Amino acid sequence: MDTEKSPDLYDCAGGIVGNYAYSIDDCYNKGPVITNHYYRGSICGGFNGATSSGSITNCYSTDTIAENMLVGRSYGTISNSYNVVEGSNATKLTLEQMRLQESFIGFDFDSVWGIDPNINEGFPYLKWAYEDMPKIMDYTINSLAVTNSSGDTLEEVPTNEDFYIDISLKKNSSKNNKDYIIIAMYDSSDRFLDFTQIGFGLEYNQNFTLSISQKNKDVSKIKAFVWDELSTMIPLSNVCTFE
Repeated sequence: MDTEKSPDLYDCAGGIVGNYAYSIDDCYNKGPVITNHYYRGSICGGFNGATSSGSITNCYSTDTIAENMLVGRSYGTISNSYNVVEGSNATKLTLEQMRLQESFIGFDFDSVWGIDPNINEGFPYLKWAYEDMPKIMDYTINSLAVTNSSGDTLEEVPTNEDFYIDISLKKNSSKNNKDYIIIAMYDSSDRFLDFTQIGFGLEYNQNFTLSISQKNKDVSKIKAFVWDELSTMIPLSNVCTFE
């Protein structure tokens, strides 16, 4: 950030909107906001509150980048909103607390929000976005582990050696489709690094285990899940995370 000059009030970037002056309600952002803009926020970069009713309400972000408050520059009202980073009048929560319904005071979990350990990595989700999701997912990922070349199970991703990703899953439906296991990798700042996709086909109630060799790429977190394909990205399983 350049502190030698006065910032442009419109030099803003955010996870949902860059610069805004009205109301933002019932939204969330799970991605890191990485930018050179002067004002940056995990939900909104610059919030002017130009109208008397301007507000940010019932929002949250899991962005863990230390500089990213919920709002980068704010002159409006922020209420019932939550962030990993303290500031912007948002309530600070840990990622573990964000997986608990009781942490989100003011959220309408009857009609607007839902929370389920098998959906959205256990974080609150907007019900309208999951209306068509089957109650029983096509696949269940039972385990995700990291091992070394000797087959030893590791507690964290090794920093100076290659490793293996071991995944165990089961098919719950009788659909005869070719689907894809997606393995996504992130660094210690939760920045996306790379992914691997593997096409496969299973019979109903069949269990499947695979082991994938990976070159070390500063990986700190791994997620595994099943999609129908990359072009449509329809989720067919829970998300299993190793970190």
